Amino acid sequence: GIAFARGLVASVDSDEKNLYITLSARAQRPDLVIVARASDESAARKIVLAGANRVVQPYSHAGLHLANLVVKPQVADFLDIVTTAGGPLPDMRFEEIEVTRECGQTGKTIGELRIRNVTGGAVIVALRKPDGTFDVTPGADAVLGEGDVIIGVGTTDEMRRLEELFAPREAAV
Repeated sequence: GIAFARGLVASVDSDEKNLYITLSARAQRPDLVIVARASDESAARKIVLAGANRVVQPYSHAGLHLANLVVKPQVADFLDIVTTAGGPLPDMRFEEIEVTRECGQTGKTIGELRIRNVTGGAVIVALRKPDGTFDVTPGADAVLGEGDVIIGVGTTDEMRRLEELFAPREAAV
């Protein structure tokens, strides 16, 4: 099924096997999104070289989470709540939406689009530029460019309306 896959997760309990899976999948599908597991930074570097788009190091992430539970327990609790599907806020969603030329919103500011009003409450919490940098909590004067990725948060309905706002427009005939 790799020919039709949207993505691949290589997460067996062996860095060598995840490396091999990544390398094999990348050879077959240069366009495939590959997320792989690695036990440490050395293995993560090798898996990235093999073609993984993202690498997760569960031991490092777990250690950071444990530390945050001690140092910033309220922040850690909040992030757990809003990022867990079906949790205490089941209707809260985070979405990423790419700004394309076809959506007709490039060159406009967040303020001009009146996103919160149009969507019924969705909030843009970050804007990722094509060079990989993040503008966290972008203001109303933030200009949207082609290739920017909006990180929005809101209810399911608010996120649907936000996605509709950035959907490709029909070309005028």
